[in-house]
Amino acid sequence: GGSALWIMWQLTNAIGFLAGHVIPASWSLDFAVPLCFIGLVAPVLREVPVIVAAVTAGTFVLALAALPMKLNLIVAGVIGILAGTLTDLARERWKAR
Repeated sequence: GGSALWIMWQLTNAIGFLAGHVIPASWSLDFAVPLCFIGLVAPVLREVPVIVAAVTAGTFVLALAALPMKLNLIVAGVIGILAGTLTDLARERWKAR
């Protein structure tokens, strides 16, 4: 397992080193965080409750952008969790019929 992890790490380093010149210098590394987040979240979006939670949280993050201290992230996360949970409960109730 450790050898496979080390080999993949070296491969990704080599790919990053060789493909790094493709990214324009005018881009800052600020785009890397959203790309990493998308890479982590996208494979999980396979069920309806998860999609509802993600879309709801994303919508509320933008809608509540005026909140101080970036509280929109926390509030939108909680609302997204609630929306996903309620969707899952509704789906389970619908299946029970």
